[in-house]
Amino acid sequence: MILDARPIDQRTRNGFIPGSVPIDENSFNDIANRYAGHKEIVIYCSCPNEITAARYAEKLRKVGLKRIRPLVGGIDAWAQSGQQVTFL
Repeated sequence: MILDARPIDQRTRNGFIPGSVPIDENSFNDIANRYAGHKEIVIYCSCPNEITAARYAEKLRKVGLKRIRPLVGGIDAWAQSGQQVTFL
């Protein structure tokens, strides 16, 4: 499971990892309940040092998710490695 911690306007403007699910400050409990059964969850953003992704990962741990980690380098590293980015 891949979560996108960027604002919706960034998903629209800069694209997103295919299949990723947007997350924001108001969706932690819903996300934790919906994806609790997943073996591993990766969360990404586009900020320096994955600050938002790391902060969200910590909040999701507090509401019950166990294996969650930020994507090092965020969406920029994903795209630079040749992985697909989808646009609406």
